[in-house]
Amino acid sequence: MELEINPLNAVWDLYLPKAYNKGGQADHDGDFVGIKHAVQVDGTVNCADDVDRGWTVEVAIPWTSMAEHAHTACPPKRGDQWRVNFSRVEWSFERYKGGYLRKDEAPCDNWVWSPQGAINMHIPEMWGFLQFSSILAGCGEEEFRCR
Repeated sequence: MELEINPLNAVWDLYLPKAYNKGGQADHDGDFVGIKHAVQVDGTVNCADDVDRGWTVEVAIPWTSMAEHAHTACPPKRGDQWRVNFSRVEWSFERYKGGYLRKDEAPCDNWVWSPQGAINMHIPEMWGFLQFSSILAGCGEEEFRCR
């Protein structure tokens, strides 16, 4: 399952039954039903006349919207681990009439939270592990279980 959100709070999601490098074809009809999302921008979007400080996104995805494709308990149980990838994609731009235009033929830069081992965001075997816990954040520790 893939979810993308930009600073304009535009959302795009899809389901991929298997990885692209294994012949997977994206299902664009899939949807995170009931998703809630918000974006806060500290600056102005697409305005080259000022300096922005950044932006944040907050997302709440109902477990029921993932249950069909998760192939595991939804919601997960304490100690369950999922492979996940959090990434940021950024394109090279040039200033144009107070805004920006994406540079033609320029590759994008990708930043991820765990080492990929390849310049390819769609290799699930290389994604990091997210371990679920029943401990309230900041109220204790739980040991990460190495696979």
